[in-house]
Amino acid sequence: MLAITRRIFGAAVTATFGRAVSGQDAKQPNTLGFSNGRYWKILTEYQKPIFVIGLLQGLEWGTTLEVNEFRDDISSKRAEAAIDQAIPKLTVPEITEAISQFYADPTNAPIPIGAMMLVLKKKTAGETSTQIDKRLADLRRSFGGAQ
Repeated sequence: MLAITRRIFGAAVTATFGRAVSGQDAKQPNTLGFSNGRYWKILTEYQKPIFVIGLLQGLEWGTTLEVNEFRDDISSKRAEAAIDQAIPKLTVPEITEAISQFYADPTNAPIPIGAMMLVLKKKTAGETSTQIDKRLADLRRSFGGAQ
């Protein structure tokens, strides 16, 4: 199941790590086509939870399709297990607040929101602060933020 989760995030987020983002306009609300922290900051307090709901639904739908390899006989138990590994066990208000706190640090602004969600999932799953710090340094380096 872990391999499936890595494939999902690999396709959505980590596939872009190898690309350089240097030279991107510092005011763009997206990085390589993905909404980032600058986009998050232009959303209103009303829009942010709506964005989170859409993001979660997209992750759930994508995970369900990926884990079942687009078969007609979707196994809800397999999909639920994969979703459990891919999505933080937090409420929409908690996720909204976590995203806002993450982007309060300007060095995180170019990091796509989907990549931030991966960090949040790892953090809520019990990854150590050393592991989280390494992930953040990798993300900042990959998406053009300061190290």
